[in-house]
Amino acid sequence: MALEVEMKRPRYLPTAAFLATAHLLLALSTLLISHSLAMGRFDSAGNISQAESLARALTDTLFWPVSHVQTKGLSAALQWAAVLGNSILWGSVLAVPVWRLGRSLSGKVPASNDAFEWPGKHRGPRLITESRG
Repeated sequence: MALEVEMKRPRYLPTAAFLATAHLLLALSTLLISHSLAMGRFDSAGNISQAESLARALTDTLFWPVSHVQTKGLSAALQWAAVLGNSILWGSVLAVPVWRLGRSLSGKVPASNDAFEWPGKHRGPRLITESRG
């Protein structure tokens, strides 16, 4: 029995692109807010507020892991490439559970890995097409 494969555009890529764009906008927004609050505190010579602490923590989290990469001495284009790459990384990683959840809710993926059976020691999985009754 031959298995037919539908050639559809993968839904993972649009999900990853959307999440990467959302991450980039959120990361740049928190950076702007954090910087604005820090400059306001600098001008008034006050103490750090809870809002600034939260904005700083969010910025540090959203710019991780690129915040630990040494970017001094790099051109502005390379620094922006690092920020964009960071958002693509976050979007790609966050898209996996979202995409997987969407596929399992739509019934395209079995709830467990019971659909595959390992027949031998060195052979790959074999798709079980008959019901196990």
